[in-house]
Amino acid sequence: MIFKPFFRGRSRSFKVCAFLLAGVCCSSLAFAQSAGRLKAIELVKTAATVFERGDMVRVIQLCRQALALDPSYPRAYTWLGAAYQRRGEKETACNAFNRVLKLAPNSPDSQRAARGIKELGCNTSPTRMAPPAPIGLRLENRWAAPSGITSLAFSIDGAFLSGGGLDGTWRLWRLPDGRLDRLERGQGVEAGAAAASADFYALGLADGKVRFFDARDGREADTVDGRTGAVGGLSFSPDGRLLAVSGTQGALKILDGHSHVLQKIIPGDGFLLTGVSFSPDGRYLAAGVGSVVRIYEVPSG
Repeated sequence: MIFKPFFRGRSRSFKVCAFLLAGVCCSSLAFAQSAGRLKAIELVKTAATVFERGDMVRVIQLCRQALALDPSYPRAYTWLGAAYQRRGEKETACNAFNRVLKLAPNSPDSQRAARGIKELGCNTSPTRMAPPAPIGLRLENRWAAPSGITSLAFSIDGAFLSGGGLDGTWRLWRLPDGRLDRLERGQGVEAGAAAASADFYALGLADGKVRFFDARDGREADTVDGRTGAVGGLSFSPDGRLLAVSGTQGALKILDGHSHVLQKIIPGDGFLLTGVSFSPDGRYLAAGVGSVVRIYEVPSG
């Protein structure tokens, strides 16, 4: 696996042209987004088949994977809502159905969502859509660690919020009511970063370790040593295939997003490596190094 710095070795004229051709880049991004929709469609088709077999956990997992590829695909929310409704999780099902009405109000999916909303007795008034600030205040009041919150990450479907604190304890809240759904104690080591994929929540710690929690039930699934120094940044690729880990030692580590095995080390040059993020189409990885942002091309497959 080879990650290539996007601008290293390029001529100055090439760099100028690259910025002038932003329109072409936008077209490429649109194509990548279309490809994401096609993959999402296939995943949701599989979810519909699995739904008939009664495996709601798998349906939810497939729908979350589809939404990771295309967060605006209404049918994924339709089946997600149906699965949560079948499991008796009213609030989460209502959130998914209301999302369908917002994304595609006149579509066949909206009819299924409206039926689910009626059956569940969901509140569809605008006051239900609480702004971010009140949600944050409510969660702050429910945070039990006196040292406070240091990192947060929403689940792919927006139904949960995970967070870590100065004592390393990990919590998972259900939205929108802020009910604490899962708590995993820490070892007194500060959490510096959080991320989420369709399969896992990840929490990076100051001792270089990364804790993984199963997205299905919130149980701790794995702990690995990222060997980055204090973890300052985490980012899953949109398909969940890779996890980028950055830290105080300056090197960028790439882990397998499923097995958590180290796949690649991109050496640093002595500068603190903090922010790290994959592009929405998964083609690029950005890393903040000192006062410089580096862009790497991500190999496919």
